[in-house]
Amino acid sequence: MYQLSVQRHNQDKILVPAGTVHALGEGILLAEFQQMSHLTFRIHDWGRLDLNGEPRELHWKQALDSIHFNQQVIAPAKPELIDNEKGLQELIRSEHFVIRKYTTSKNLEFTGTDNYFRIFTIVSGSAEFSQGQRKVLYKTGQTILAPASTSEFSINPVGEVQILEAFLP
Repeated sequence: MYQLSVQRHNQDKILVPAGTVHALGEGILLAEFQQMSHLTFRIHDWGRLDLNGEPRELHWKQALDSIHFNQQVIAPAKPELIDNEKGLQELIRSEHFVIRKYTTSKNLEFTGTDNYFRIFTIVSGSAEFSQGQRKVLYKTGQTILAPASTSEFSINPVGEVQILEAFLP
């Protein structure tokens, strides 16, 4: 096994497949999209302590059993412009999920979720999520889950906003 360090740049989008040993450096803000599994196998923890002031548990055996040792080199994804007017880019498309980013000050109208859920995370700025008479303001770092049953709704930015959208392909 070898270690590879990826030089990161502001706004990089990197898909880290399951089974890939990874660590985050200082100053990184991470948006992590994954299936809820409650599985994190620590092989090193930089001396971090749990809520009781004790070193957090390491999981060598489980980690070794789940690591994909033949994993290919990981490189930043190249965003694809989808809609210039909406500031919409597709950041990552995999067999499991799609992640897009809106950078806009214009209202975004959605006619439904096509029978799958959508997750929206406000990366910067704030926006009002509106469905019928219900309106809720979301700010940087907050997430909106639009269930599969959601019909028409809109996201109305307050000034310029960056929003990540995740959904099934």
